[in-house]
Amino acid sequence: MPRSPSSNSFALGIEDHFCLEIFCGQAKLSAALRSRGFQVFSIDHKARRGVAILQLDVTIQSQRQLAADLLRHPLMFYAHFAPPCGTASSARSIPLPQLQNPPKPLRSIEEPLGLASLTGVDLARVTAANELYSFTAMACIDLDAIQKLWSVENPGSSLMWLHPDMQKLMSLPSTVAVAFHTCMFGAERRKETAIWANARELKALERCCDENHYHLPWGLTSGSKRTFATTEECAYNKQLAAAWADVIVTAAVNRGLSLQPQTMMDITPQHSRQRQVTNKAVLGMLPRGKTIPPLLTDLMQPAEYILPDSINPRSLTVGARIPDNKFFPAGAKLLRLITFDKSGEDDEKAMGSGSGNASAVLGIPREPVDYLTEVCKLVHPVVQQMRVPEVITLSMMMNAGQKAELRAKWAKQALNTIRDLAAAEKELHNKLPPHVKTILKRKRLLFFKRQLEMIDYPDAKIADEMVEGHPLLVGWLHPMFSLRV
Repeated sequence: MPRSPSSNSFALGIEDHFCLEIFCGQAKLSAALRSRGFQVFSIDHKARRGVAILQLDVTIQSQRQLAADLLRHPLMFYAHFAPPCGTASSARSIPLPQLQNPPKPLRSIEEPLGLASLTGVDLARVTAANELYSFTAMACIDLDAIQKLWSVENPGSSLMWLHPDMQKLMSLPSTVAVAFHTCMFGAERRKETAIWANARELKALERCCDENHYHLPWGLTSGSKRTFATTEECAYNKQLAAAWADVIVTAAVNRGLSLQPQTMMDITPQHSRQRQVTNKAVLGMLPRGKTIPPLLTDLMQPAEYILPDSINPRSLTVGARIPDNKFFPAGAKLLRLITFDKSGEDDEKAMGSGSGNASAVLGIPREPVDYLTEVCKLVHPVVQQMRVPEVITLSMMMNAGQKAELRAKWAKQALNTIRDLAAAEKELHNKLPPHVKTILKRKRLLFFKRQLEMIDYPDAKIADEMVEGHPLLVGWLHPMFSLRV
């Protein structure tokens, strides 16, 4: 049965927040999150060609502090960590008689911090990895304390999970375990991946191999450039990254963030980034790329449906058409999967065969006549009205609605203020450095500051910064101004 989506509107949306992918590798999860509207910082210790990476080595104190500042930022929504598992891989215990110098175990269940016999390069590698594991665990514990979403990924058999700090993280009351085989997301091998997180929505990724597809073998790969199969399976593929990003979008909606607009007509003044590119289109400066929503989608307005017991939520793919059935209209597409009840409690039964608690947001195709009717209502972007912030709209309406004598009264008050400040303005300009004095020669600086203070403008100190010539500052801006435009 359909349920109407919430009609609440939120001042902050997905585009106002950012996510972090730490130890990002090829940063495919970052790309998927970015395509859903999030701003994303992809962090790794080395750069990759064609991938926008913030290059940080968290084993260095100053760079670790920068990562910590990003993690604690008020607008940081979700952080994902995928620490390198090379020293913790159980595959090191697999015999490879065809190699002269096969990889050897560096850890064990009894010695998860590293074998006592390690020396030289092996000891240095394990020590460095342990530092990364401790950083990850402590960062997630801190995030959990301030109710920010986090997740940590490694192979299910990784010995990293036995690290004492990881054990401490996994024991938090808010922590949930997620496991899936990557072959169920299009990977070529049957790899068990484990995630520990406080975002319960990630349990929607749980899949067990259905044995209905072929798996490539493990071990050394064939071909001219032989490598270990485990290396080929490290990066998330696009299908997994897309499903993962969709789950994080669900988590954002569940926590009150508004979604990206589906069409141009859905853009409001609160959609700051979308508003900017739309206004460019209205002015005839059509931006490149897929930066503007379409004028019309082929779907009706999204509707939330309770999933029947016969439909397994794990069998559905976000963005794909749902196979025809007696429950949903033909041609329906899954837009967003909701796998938990509204209380937010984990419901294992809901994750299985569907229990009435799991639900999905579906897009229902329009009937041809309805579609053509909507098409006839469309307006080309260059003849649409600009989307301006509410404060500007309110100011214009107030100014247009006031009587002439009220506007004249305000102008008279402004002129009187300018006259009263004239001597002080002259004295201030005489004290300015030469390069600042030239630029601000005709600017009424004190009058500008007085007007900002009268309206309680939150960044009134901008007037003082103008007087100083806008000195170069370092550090973090106030969150109100750092990411929102």
